[in-house]
Amino acid sequence: RRKGLMIRISGFLCFAAIYDLACLIYIYLFIANTREGDGTQWMLATFWWLLQDGLFKPLALAAILGNVSSLALYFFPDIEREVEEKWCQAPLPKPA
Repeated sequence: RRKGLMIRISGFLCFAAIYDLACLIYIYLFIANTREGDGTQWMLATFWWLLQDGLFKPLALAAILGNVSSLALYFFPDIEREVEEKWCQAPLPKPA
């Protein structure tokens, strides 16, 4: 039984290595066939996409969710009490 598992694992790893190698060859052939101007545009597009997905979208989502939660606490103060009762050891003192 263990031998069969080892054969399946080895087969999977070989398939993954061959697939990885084929993907790398495809990417290298694609890059080799681009002109310098196309390569620069491709690099800038990739950089802009990473900047948007890695920085701008998370910051915008955090700002939106922060504002929504602040508005919810302002308009529905019962939420704050429920959260304090559920998660806090002792209720926080209310500001005077």
